[in-house]
Amino acid sequence: MSNLKRLIVLFLILNLSTMEAQQKIDLPDFGLSFTIPEGWTGGEQDDYIVLGHQSIPGLMVLSENSSADAKSLKQLAMQGLRDSGIDFQPKEEFNLISDSRVEGIYEGNFNGSQATAYAIGLINGYGKGMNIMVITETSVYSEQHQNEARKLANSVKFYQAKDSDATLQWKAKITGRQLKYMNTDSNSDSSGGFSSTSTTRIINLCTNGQFTYYFNSDSSYAVGDPVDGMSTGNQIGSGVLESTNENTGSYKIYSAGRTSYLELNFADDTVKEFELGTDREDFITLDGTRYFNVDLEGCD
Repeated sequence: MSNLKRLIVLFLILNLSTMEAQQKIDLPDFGLSFTIPEGWTGGEQDDYIVLGHQSIPGLMVLSENSSADAKSLKQLAMQGLRDSGIDFQPKEEFNLISDSRVEGIYEGNFNGSQATAYAIGLINGYGKGMNIMVITETSVYSEQHQNEARKLANSVKFYQAKDSDATLQWKAKITGRQLKYMNTDSNSDSSGGFSSTSTTRIINLCTNGQFTYYFNSDSSYAVGDPVDGMSTGNQIGSGVLESTNENTGSYKIYSAGRTSYLELNFADDTVKEFELGTDREDFITLDGTRYFNVDLEGCD
């Protein structure tokens, strides 16, 4: 299967710890729906999203795969899994259940313990697929672990992704607009010294799905010349520091549940993700920071 750290993006924005038993998750922005089996809850842990059960020992790990067909997914699965704290090899040949599903058993080491994992890989004809893996210590592994993985796998439905109502509302609000952040801080002391920082961040969201990004930070300071704690009016040192960053890339807006996000994919492969919101004065907020939402005149 694919690298366990390549998690399905949507799980990063779900509060799995509050889900009810057998809750159905339907995410039209991702073209995916599934049902969490009864008794499984969890959330984000470091780079992973894991679920634990009330009485079944072990973890259920959810990840994505980009395989185009079941045969290539099987070939990838047979190479084993190696990652931080993980070293799994196939116990036997993985099974091609259908042209969109692969299943098999791994054995090896998981965080220092001998472990067994039942893995299911699902092919998505519309985009990225899904992996489901139940991991437990080898001494307590049973057919029940396979059954739990299959419960979730059998509930998965892929369909053509479409914008949810929340996504459509945000697209109407910020597409073709400029998001602008400006802030200035200054301080002075009794010796006559001072410091000042001015920060500007501009994100131009073009209607063609591209964006331009501008960041500038100016810092100036001066050190006063005090006598007996009082200012002499003289300065014994000063300076100016400036940092500027300009970049471009593509962006997308998507939602999961009640939360919407702006994702910026920079040309240098850096990715930044912001939670979208509004404050009491109806300003746009990115991760809680207020931005002006102003007209955008062209996108060069």
